[in-house]
Amino acid sequence: MKKHYKSVLLLGLLMRLGISAQAQDLYVGSGASMYIGAGGTVAARSNVILDNAATVGGTGTLLLNGTSAQTIDGGYTSTGPVINTLVINNAAGVSLTGNSLRIDSSLTLTAGNLYTADKTLVLTDTARSHGSATAYIVPASGTGAGYIKQLLSQTYSAGTLYSYPTGDTTGTAEYSPISFTLNGGATVAAGAYYQLGLVNADHPNRISLHTSYITRYWPVTQSGLSNYTISYLGNYTAADVVGTATAIKGSTYSAGWVYNNGGSATSIVTGDVTNLSNFDVFGQNIGVTVSPKVLLQGAMSGTTMTTTLRNNNLIPASQPYNTASFSNYNGGEAVATLPTGITDWVLVDLRDATTPTTIIATRAGLVKSDGTVTDIDGVSPVDFLGAAGSGNYYVGIRHRNHLAIRSSATIAATTTASRSYDFTLSQSSAYQNVAITANAAMKDMGNGRFAMWGGNANSNSNVRYLGPSNDQNFLLNTTLGGNTGLILSNTYSNADLNMNGTTRYLGPSNDQNFLLNTVLGGNTGLILTQHL
Repeated sequence: MKKHYKSVLLLGLLMRLGISAQAQDLYVGSGASMYIGAGGTVAARSNVILDNAATVGGTGTLLLNGTSAQTIDGGYTSTGPVINTLVINNAAGVSLTGNSLRIDSSLTLTAGNLYTADKTLVLTDTARSHGSATAYIVPASGTGAGYIKQLLSQTYSAGTLYSYPTGDTTGTAEYSPISFTLNGGATVAAGAYYQLGLVNADHPNRISLHTSYITRYWPVTQSGLSNYTISYLGNYTAADVVGTATAIKGSTYSAGWVYNNGGSATSIVTGDVTNLSNFDVFGQNIGVTVSPKVLLQGAMSGTTMTTTLRNNNLIPASQPYNTASFSNYNGGEAVATLPTGITDWVLVDLRDATTPTTIIATRAGLVKSDGTVTDIDGVSPVDFLGAAGSGNYYVGIRHRNHLAIRSSATIAATTTASRSYDFTLSQSSAYQNVAITANAAMKDMGNGRFAMWGGNANSNSNVRYLGPSNDQNFLLNTTLGGNTGLILSNTYSNADLNMNGTTRYLGPSNDQNFLLNTVLGGNTGLILTQHL
């Protein structure tokens, strides 16, 4: 049975037919209906409780305009009552309690905040929310309960804009609204949605190289959305800024940092998100980023590489290239704990597009077992922040006991999108110096993969068994002190040519045999030279 209202002020009056005041609360019980006609308003100055089996109908407005803090139990789980239009005009604020709250058309905050607490604010695909710097939605921090849940239509219009007047009251109250534009071409499954939260803190996965950032991010999870691009625009306040505000650009984190057209303006971060299942919107200074892929012959096992050194905790926590052979590279790349799946450290160079022997910038990165080279977090592209600007560069890779290589073509590096370069699938991906005829730039592994030549124990520009500065002498005399029977176990050594953590001249899996037979094909007179 329905109770019809045109403009009713509820002051805790007892009402029958399942709609009643309980301790001066507006209660719509199981099986009861409340109907608010077009243009009508039901004003509640006390708490509101909607039973999950209740019905709220009509296109009118439910107004919460108490003078002390109010709560509303929306009664919604996966089903339940749906409020067409909700207006909050209570400077003391309103909190969600009990079950979630679902809005069908409009949520407007004219005074006071709406606190989701651990409940979900559900907005249908047609619902829009409005607020201001003094009246906004305060979603819970982190992921899980307390989200704003936006339902999506399978027949959405390209360029649909969803805006959320979000903010926090942790410490100093800060208004930080965010909006998303769902661009054309997306595949939206039945029941698709995304959920939005807000965290008033630095992002826990920020790379320490990024020293300008905001202490705020918006975590997003989604379901049923694919082949999509969402453009975001997030607002922050001056109190959020650490470092230089003009250097901060939009970026997203999803198992690694993604820089897709990240931009900024005064107190705004912008960017695009494409086909991520979950992501965090953040703001930080970013540089040119590259994502190379390369294989090391010494660690090869089939089409991927071993992680023996990492598994045995032999790889140092700080980059190992501060030696004369690498011009005493003194980068501060270091980790508290090495990520899993790592084969070793490598150096990534950006080389001049006109004179590729000139190195413009260098960063140490981590090469994973599949060949992907990442920044120190083990997932993000290598960032050259402060070392190189946007432009065309050759990409070079150096390793402590392999011959260096560089790309055969330049990449157009930018601060708005990471550039990838794969050395592993084609010999032609590496520069080939026609003056060098004894060897190609990389080793053809014979299985569709190409790897950097191993055996370079003394970290110079060639691999050789005999003659001046040969690698067999470095292994036997420099490392093993001339003792062919000596075995150095659990070591991180340049002379460990097969990268198994053991350096030895004779016996099973010895490094002398790897150098002579695996790398040089049994030819003691062969000299392999790097192509740079």
